[in-house]
Amino acid sequence: MGGRGDPVLAGEAPFVGDLVDVDIDGDTAVFWHCGLAPISMASPDAKALPTVHSNRRKPLLHEFPLKPGRVTIARLSQAGDSHKLVVGGGEMLAAPLPFSGTAGTLRFDKSATEVLATIMAEGLEHHYGLAYGDYEEDLLALAARWELPVVNLTR
Repeated sequence: MGGRGDPVLAGEAPFVGDLVDVDIDGDTAVFWHCGLAPISMASPDAKALPTVHSNRRKPLLHEFPLKPGRVTIARLSQAGDSHKLVVGGGEMLAAPLPFSGTAGTLRFDKSATEVLATIMAEGLEHHYGLAYGDYEEDLLALAARWELPVVNLTR
């Protein structure tokens, strides 16, 4: 339970990022956004810098690579005209910032090739929620309670 009695899953703020790159050879993927990740997600090896939006040129955003650690990704998808819960997990790697804004390089629990094949076969959207920690079992329990089909990207 959260401080106000609100149910919470993760102990810190999540981030909504675009899946913008899948490197088959490197077996990684990049989750990015223009600078909206909370500073608590900044790599301890980098300084969070103020910046402007990459194409709108409006302030105020942050620029930093995401910190390394275990992450869970999730999305309530409407792909194929039906609702389903998309879940997956992996390790955010200690890596340089691949694009401006806030971004991180992820190694999924399955190969990037397999994850990409599932995303394409299901016609999934490119935005995903990302939280540090392992919440997959909790999300699967929620999907069962809501009677939602699940697309598991990494099992």
